[in-house]
Amino acid sequence: MKIKYSFLFILFCSLASAAPTADEILKQAEKYRGLDENYVVTVQVTNQMGNSIQEESTFTVHIKDNTTSLVEQVSPASARGRKLLMINNDLWMRTNDIKKAIRINLDQKLTGEAANGDLAKTNFYADYEPTIVEDTPKHYKLHLKSKHNQTTYQQINYYVSKNGYIPFKAEFMALSGKILKNVEYAKPDKKVKNRTLITKMKISDAVVKQRSSILKYSQFKVQKIDDVIFNRASM
Repeated sequence: MKIKYSFLFILFCSLASAAPTADEILKQAEKYRGLDENYVVTVQVTNQMGNSIQEESTFTVHIKDNTTSLVEQVSPASARGRKLLMINNDLWMRTNDIKKAIRINLDQKLTGEAANGDLAKTNFYADYEPTIVEDTPKHYKLHLKSKHNQTTYQQINYYVSKNGYIPFKAEFMALSGKILKNVEYAKPDKKVKNRTLITKMKISDAVVKQRSSILKYSQFKVQKIDDVIFNRASM
C-alpha cells in the first residue's frame, strides 16, 4: 500500500512540476502574433457599425522589434503618407499637413477602434507581467499588468488555449480595471518562416459593442530593414 501511495505522490509531483508558468504561456502565445526578426506587413483595417462598413484603411508596417517600428498609411488617399514612428516606445506622428513630427501616445485612436499601439507594437511579452487567474480544462486566462507607462493598455485579460497555447480572446483594460475593448483572434492560418501566425483580429468597443474594427494582416516579408527609416529626420 505504501508503494502505491508513493507512486501516486511521485506522479502528482511530476504533473505539478510540468505545469507551465504564466511567463511560459505568454511567451508561447505571442509567437502566433509576430516574428523575432525584421519584417514588413500590410494591415487592412475595416471599421464597422454592426455589419455595415464605415471606413477602410490600409497601412504598411515596418517592424524592427517590439520597441521600434514604422507605420505608414497607404489608403484612403486623403490620409496617404501619414506616418507613425516608434523609437524605444516613444511614438511620433507626421502627416502631409505637419512639417515637423509631433509626439503622440500609443493609446490614442488611429482609426475606428484601433489605437496607434495596436499596429506599432508587436507583442505583449516584453511589456507585461502575467499572472494565471483562471485554469480550465481547455484554456488559461492570464491577467497582464503593464511593467511601465509606455504601453497601449495598462491591463489586459488574455485567453490562451491549452492546446498549442493559442490566443483566442482578450479584454483591453484601463488602469482602473474597466474593460475598454474586447478582442477576438482568428485561428492561426499563415505560415511565415517557422511560425504559423494569426492574420485576423476584431477589436470591439466594450460599451457600444456593434462598433468594431477588423484588422487583417497580409504580405509578410522577412527582410533586413535599413535603420535609416527608423529616424525622425527621415519621416
